[in-house]
Amino acid sequence: MSIAGPAAGSQVHRIATHGLQLCAGGRTLLGPLDAAFEAGRVTAVLGPNGAGKSTLLGALSQWRRPDAGRIDWQGTDLQALPAAGLARQRALVAQDTASAFDFRVHELVELGSLPHPRRAGEALRVERALEACGLRTLRDRGVASLSGGERARVHLARALVQVGALDTPPPGAPPCWLLLDEPTAALDLQHQHAMLALVRRCAKESGMGVITVLHDLNLALRYADDALVLAEGRACAQGPARAVIEPGLVARVWRVRCQAVAGADAVPQLLLAA
Repeated sequence: MSIAGPAAGSQVHRIATHGLQLCAGGRTLLGPLDAAFEAGRVTAVLGPNGAGKSTLLGALSQWRRPDAGRIDWQGTDLQALPAAGLARQRALVAQDTASAFDFRVHELVELGSLPHPRRAGEALRVERALEACGLRTLRDRGVASLSGGERARVHLARALVQVGALDTPPPGAPPCWLLLDEPTAALDLQHQHAMLALVRRCAKESGMGVITVLHDLNLALRYADDALVLAEGRACAQGPARAVIEPGLVARVWRVRCQAVAGADAVPQLLLAA
């Protein structure tokens, strides 16, 4: 299938992969992959189980070193960036939100401040993140006592603090990035929509980039600007979400028949076909 990437933007406002490849146990998990992600936009990374979605996020977050190819991080080779500097530019919310220590909620959120030892206003930043994620009433609870969905919201709040997502960005500062791996998996319906609406609003208001792995195609249609679809480690399609996510692609990649309908607010949604 042909891949139509998003329109090219300034190098300092985008992340691009060039021939990116990651392997393990003699198997290629991802790639070769050429893809681009634009700041100020939400990109949904989609695909069946084992398609390479989490592997891609691992490479973008510098947790996994590429076996081939490179990642251009806003004009610089990602592998050349020091970890401390990168921690001020991007935050990752992983699938596994369990904590080895029973922090109180506000203490875990405060960990987002660690990469910024001299940044002013940290206490206010933490409180704003707690409020934005609906965690005010849980701020003094132990994280071990929370449900999986509540922990996911705590880690999102920590990530928002880390990249200053609720701040007005300083003039000339490079965009920050949120990397989210199935952030809605443990959330109820209300909080799925609240979380994705929040990160979309942050992208539009602060200019940060959001790259999120999702399984729910209807959530991607509603909240993502762009979509990258992976299957067996390769890109099937990339482009505007509402152009990419269509019944023909769903049938080819997921082996599921569906039809597209317009929701009450005109947002396209997919319904299973008989």
